[in-house]
Amino acid sequence: MAIEAIVANMDPVWNARSANTNAALKRFLQNVRDDGYPLLLVSDLNAARLNDAITEQLGDEGISFFSSILASAETESRYAVALHTLATPAHRVVAVGAEEGGFEEARSSGITQCVALKDALQQEAALFGSTCSSDQ
Repeated sequence: MAIEAIVANMDPVWNARSANTNAALKRFLQNVRDDGYPLLLVSDLNAARLNDAITEQLGDEGISFFSSILASAETESRYAVALHTLATPAHRVVAVGAEEGGFEEARSSGITQCVALKDALQQEAALFGSTCSSDQ
């Protein structure tokens, strides 16, 4: 299945203050950009806190890694909004998140391909060319 876009929730990374995490995150984001995937960031943080967190972890250029950013929303599923924003069918999107429980919201929006953030950060090569459905 061809992947056209990635939706990521990286809130745990914004709370971590590790040089190793920062380096891994920058590598992951650079790989995503180099591979040409639009990357939409969803977050439970409000816009001001999220902007500060991105700048603290990635520097002033950090915001440029993301195609779009959806900070906390109280209305509908962030992933449904993400799919609408990306104008991409759910079956062509990969959700990247902190833990298995975090994928429930993505799955309820029709996204079945999910990758744990720790796995994405540990990959050196293109991760999404071989992504499999998490519904096994």
